[in-house]
Amino acid sequence: MTEKRIELQPCPFCGGAAYDASQGMGGPDNGHTWTYWQCCHICGTEGPRKRSREVAARAWNARTLAVTMGEPKAWKYDGGFRDIVEPYRLPEEYRKVYESETPLYAAEPLGKPLFWMLQHRETKVPFKGTSFGVNFYPTKEEAERKLNGSSEYDLIPLYAGPAE
Repeated sequence: MTEKRIELQPCPFCGGAAYDASQGMGGPDNGHTWTYWQCCHICGTEGPRKRSREVAARAWNARTLAVTMGEPKAWKYDGGFRDIVEPYRLPEEYRKVYESETPLYAAEPLGKPLFWMLQHRETKVPFKGTSFGVNFYPTKEEAERKLNGSSEYDLIPLYAGPAE
């Protein structure tokens, strides 16, 4: 099986070109396994080690996105009592309840937005539609309907970054 060749993003720290690295482990009696990762030609930064080149390249590129996308605007939590999106990161004791935590960014990576958020144009405070917290909308159309022509709020797309 041939793996898909993924173009590597530059190093998130120095901007240098990345290259593939690999290491075999094991011997003839117990099978031979390989580990793959990416390295920067300039500063030597190494990406996460994975069992396939494709997965390692995707992890390297996701790390690059995390460094270049700025601070998250919200966090998505899955697998607890109910899935939620919050405009702040939950304290650690509450994060333990959920199976996964995904930061959401306003910068545009690959793919489409997961949610849309209304943010006050002057104060930069997210719109609170209910006493339960900030409203996040699964589609741009739903968020625009909530705006109802108001120019007080900006419509902010939120994209998933690498899971923490």
